[in-house]
Amino acid sequence: MAKGYLNRPELNATQFIANPFSEDAGALLYRTGDLGRWNADGVIEYLGRNDDQ
Repeated sequence: MAKGYLNRPELNATQFIANPFSEDAGALLYRTGDLGRWNADGVIEYLGRNDDQ
């Protein structure tokens, strides 16, 4: 995993966000642009992208 964008603190702030699922202080998630959800069976469903990639 990446630690961040080189010399791009503004991009790091928008793309790397606090991980609400982790008990580790400072744990981050990367905003990929993919959309998904957990279904009733606990399976993650891929729904697509939130951009035109």
